[in-house]
Amino acid sequence: MRSVLLVALAGCVSTAPTPSGSPATAPASAPTSSQPPPGCADVTRDLTRRAPDARPSPASIDLDGDGALDPMFTGHCSMMGGNCDTYLYASNDGCPRYVGQVQVTRVSAGPSCADPPRDRVPCRLSASRMMIHGEIYEYFYVFAPDGYQEAGVGHQGERPPP
Repeated sequence: MRSVLLVALAGCVSTAPTPSGSPATAPASAPTSSQPPPGCADVTRDLTRRAPDARPSPASIDLDGDGALDPMFTGHCSMMGGNCDTYLYASNDGCPRYVGQVQVTRVSAGPSCADPPRDRVPCRLSASRMMIHGEIYEYFYVFAPDGYQEAGVGHQGERPPP
């Protein structure tokens, strides 16, 4: 059994001639690079730097219009209603990029696109935030060169659960 295994393993190792003419043995598996292509974010490393305790959010949307759901992560939550730091990444046709942080209450469905994305520019976001007396208001965020920026308050939003 052991000799059969060694013969099988020997077939997995490739040999190629070296400049000196003698065969060289290549490893059975070459190391793979875990680095993203230039200009793309390594989401795990980037999130660890920004918010080491953040966890994947149960909500997801297509922020940039490429047809892929974009990763969102929930970090620190303040107040009793839990206005949470939500970190957003656009999948960007397979080249992820950080697009900003917004505040979202824990008792809402999460952020949503108020207007659709255009030309791969992330959409205008709507997110519910809880006020100190328990009211929930809709906040809008627009994408700017440095990421999402708060752009105004809409109407009173969803009612908190009883």
